[in-house]
Amino acid sequence: MRTMSSIPFLDLRKYIVLACIAIAVTGGVCKPAGGAPRPGVTATVPSAAKGFLRANGKKIVDQKGNEVLLRGMNIGNWLEPEGYMLKIENSYYTTRLNAFVLKYYGEEKAREFWKKYRENYVTEADIREIARLGFNHIRIPFHYALFEESAQGEGFRVVDRVINWCEKYNVYVVLDMHCAPGGQTGTGIDDAVWGSGAFWSNERNRLEAVRIWRSIAAHYRDSYIILGYDLLNEPLDEGFSRTHKDSLTELSRFYKAAVAAIRLEDKRHIVFLEGACSSTDFSMLEQPLDANMVYSFHKYWNINDPDSIQEYLSLSSRQNVPLWCGETGENIDHWYYDCTRLLESRRIGWCFWTWKKVDCWKGVYSIKRPSGYDTVIAATKGTANPPPELVRRSLDELLENMLLKNCSFNDRNIRSLFGEDPYKQQPADPVVDMPVQKE
Repeated sequence: MRTMSSIPFLDLRKYIVLACIAIAVTGGVCKPAGGAPRPGVTATVPSAAKGFLRANGKKIVDQKGNEVLLRGMNIGNWLEPEGYMLKIENSYYTTRLNAFVLKYYGEEKAREFWKKYRENYVTEADIREIARLGFNHIRIPFHYALFEESAQGEGFRVVDRVINWCEKYNVYVVLDMHCAPGGQTGTGIDDAVWGSGAFWSNERNRLEAVRIWRSIAAHYRDSYIILGYDLLNEPLDEGFSRTHKDSLTELSRFYKAAVAAIRLEDKRHIVFLEGACSSTDFSMLEQPLDANMVYSFHKYWNINDPDSIQEYLSLSSRQNVPLWCGETGENIDHWYYDCTRLLESRRIGWCFWTWKKVDCWKGVYSIKRPSGYDTVIAATKGTANPPPELVRRSLDELLENMLLKNCSFNDRNIRSLFGEDPYKQQPADPVVDMPVQKE
């Protein structure tokens, strides 16, 4: 077995003009957040004409230099379905879900199922509501396979549809490679075999990820509504990086190659770089890789005090680079309130995880569990073998239930995110800062 140190990486000579990494980025004018903010909430983006946002020192600003505080919403489970958000077996990610649907629908009907899934999960009504609530951006986690050449443009078709609505309602978009070729995390949440981390052991996977980012940059380079590119979600789980000693160096080298490729096509959009170990360890990034970049960390299940983010603040000051909390959530309203108040007191923008999940009170909207769904869940666990028509009936109902008009709204979580103190509404939960596992 080869070790990580024996694996050749990207030959950066394959990408010309490496000076593009540090090129100065021209600015535009900022587009305001759409819709009226929640009661008592201050709008986070100043009114201005349309335009690109950019990094400027430790701030994200519009062309006039006005600081923009990002308040956003992740659209998880849309282009990278995850079992836990569908309330089924946790090990079910895109590939296993595809196989499950194929088993019960057949090839042609399975294609129709996923087409309707993507159409219903995010509609114009969703983007309009996100804007109305006061969010100024969304993060779209995507599966790399949608942007492979074999997908024949499917990724661009589904994302362009949402981007058009985002332009209409003045909501910026961050594109996030949540599932990279071969799997970048080592845990399986990236739709790869648990523990394989084949993104790191196979150079072709990394080359394909770089190619995809270059094609995305070429497609969206003139779109002001794109806030930026989140190059790799939660790379290198702590356990994986511990057993693959050179993996942190490989991550840095991948980022350099990806940024260089993007800058060959697009010199205006922000690039977001996440740390290793669930986006918490930035030790491999000793200096900025670009003049227009942001460091993205994720914050889950820890105490909301200054110490919990001090490492990131020090990084930002040391390298003069902005910060963004690209994911936070999976907790309760008291914790959300404390988290966003902490982040905003340090002028750090955030993006909540996530917009919709099946039968869950931790998010913003809850999708009603369809009839017969317990049998579907049992089938994914291998403890039942229901008739195909029963599974299809339940999953078809799920497709209708995920339309926004059929979902339940959790107003309390929204109010907490935007600074309405839940402690004044009911006694504080004594376990507010204790770890809460994903459902």
